[in-house]
Amino acid sequence: MKFTRDNKVTEYQDGKKGATGTYKIDGKDLKFNLDSTTINAKLADDHKSFKVSSGSGSGAFAAGLTYTLED
Repeated sequence: MKFTRDNKVTEYQDGKKGATGTYKIDGKDLKFNLDSTTINAKLADDHKSFKVSSGSGSGAFAAGLTYTLED
């Protein structure tokens, strides 16, 4: 996934662009929408990773997963 400064997020699978949406950060809470999927997550203190806490639609299957920023 790629998050931009203008609050947009894009999902990539196998290097190909997938779903797009928007995100919002409130303290350590991250909420983003990808097409019709909503995901709620908690940001790490360094903001380089987040752990999915809940989601709707297919995002519900991601609960418990941790995503880490790759340089």
